[in-house]
Amino acid sequence: MVKDEGSLKVGNEMELREVDDRNKLQFDYAWKWFESHQRQRMIMFYYYCIIVGILANALVASYKESYSIIRIPIGIMGFVTSVAFLLFEIRNRWLCKVAEDLLEKLENEVIFPPDFLDKNGNKMGPMSVDTRIGMREGQKLTIKRLFLKHKYWIRVMYVIVALCFLVFLSRQ
Repeated sequence: MVKDEGSLKVGNEMELREVDDRNKLQFDYAWKWFESHQRQRMIMFYYYCIIVGILANALVASYKESYSIIRIPIGIMGFVTSVAFLLFEIRNRWLCKVAEDLLEKLENEVIFPPDFLDKNGNKMGPMSVDTRIGMREGQKLTIKRLFLKHKYWIRVMYVIVALCFLVFLSRQ
């Protein structure tokens, strides 16, 4: 809870801690970095869906109207688009991780003191919880967590669509 500008009530004993301007600047910078790259990641995915929709429509129309001459360029464009957007996704996810690491550090050192724990004695900050349940980047992956990670679903879609365009190319 915020008491006044620059002070936070935290911990089980509700001690008063000062948060200096540098900490606020660090948090604001990290959050804007994360938000920017996460938004860019989703916008890229939306653009990808639109582009692939247009290419798939063109491919279907080429079969329907027997325009075989444009099938190969459409297939190549679809495959290259899928691979390019997969690479954009990997880069944007990495940039998000950079901000997540900084946010977790600020969360542990500035925002939530060591005594800010849940009833089981675990840290309560969102990044700490994400780390505790194994959902952070670079942690050991289990099958259960694999199905909960957003990045794997998006990447699988990119690969499947790229393979579909390759299949269409091979049918020429």
